[in-house]
Amino acid sequence: RQVAACARQGSNPAPMEESGDALAKKRRLAISPRPVCFSCRLVAAPMVGASNLAFRLLCRRHGADTCYTEMLFSERLLSDEAYRRRKLQTCVDDRPLIVQLQGNDPATVAAAAALVERTCPCDAIDLNLGCPLPQAEAQVFGAYLLDREHWPTLGRIVERILESTSLPVTAKIRLLESSEETLALCRVLAAAGCSRIAIHGRERCERRLSTARAVNRLLSDCDPWPRASCCRAAPRAAAGGRGRPRRDSRRGPGDGSHAPPAEQRQHAGAPRRAAQLAADGSARRHGR
Repeated sequence: RQVAACARQGSNPAPMEESGDALAKKRRLAISPRPVCFSCRLVAAPMVGASNLAFRLLCRRHGADTCYTEMLFSERLLSDEAYRRRKLQTCVDDRPLIVQLQGNDPATVAAAAALVERTCPCDAIDLNLGCPLPQAEAQVFGAYLLDREHWPTLGRIVERILESTSLPVTAKIRLLESSEETLALCRVLAAAGCSRIAIHGRERCERRLSTARAVNRLLSDCDPWPRASCCRAAPRAAAGGRGRPRRDSRRGPGDGSHAPPAEQRQHAGAPRRAAQLAADGSARRHGR
């Protein structure tokens, strides 16, 4: 009775509402880039129709440190249980694992990311901003979110994923019209809380351009990157690929933050190229 009386008299004061500054501070903490606590020296990049569990394990056997899933459709993950079971297959040996999602609606992508975290052991959520296919153009996702008018939406997607999960968020983008424009987009993603940014060395229209040429062009035009102090929280990675694996393996610093993902169309060659890249890196570390 005494407890009830105290409650009626309001002995327990109502909790004070947080000030605007406190709420803003909480929000800043929620969207701060989270550490990526796994090796990204040699990465098997996402490949549609190829990056399933069996292929990822084969890449790991040949030296890949980290693997992506293929691009997964956020809406289908939420609505199609069979699709979810098929695409989120993994096992204890399939780590570190980055799950790549597509989408243009912050709430939908965040809900899919939260579902992934609950049902699939993984280490990061990646946002696909590089798909150039006609379906991406029709539905406005992937590389068709790179236009400046969509940048606020990209920031909100990254923030909502961070608010909905405890995982770091990464993004894979393509080159824009200039280094300055690409750098400006990286600033937006880093400010929203993106932990790592992988750069596919082609523009959206360059689907058939040789990957090696594209990477060389990116590296020859990379002077602005070291001065991008506001993007240091989100290391950039140049996406390498078909042919000349030894040349691509020399592109990154010792910590691997800029190491090229092993990505190409000839899927059967990817594990072998991963082994070549790993062997080349080991030889250089031991002075051979």
